[in-house]
Amino acid sequence: SILNTPVIAKLSPNYQNLVEAAMAAKKGGAEALSVINTVVGKTPFAFS
Repeated sequence: SILNTPVIAKLSPNYQNLVEAAMAAKKGGAEALSVINTVVGKTPFAFS
């Protein structure tokens, strides 16, 4: 059977050439990229 699940590639911020990695992901069939890492400096909040 054929799945219609999109492929999202997560790129590491430690990779030296992000453009090269992004192009390889696209060539490999990725439909989207995740290029965000931990967001520092955000104030934590709690639902009450």
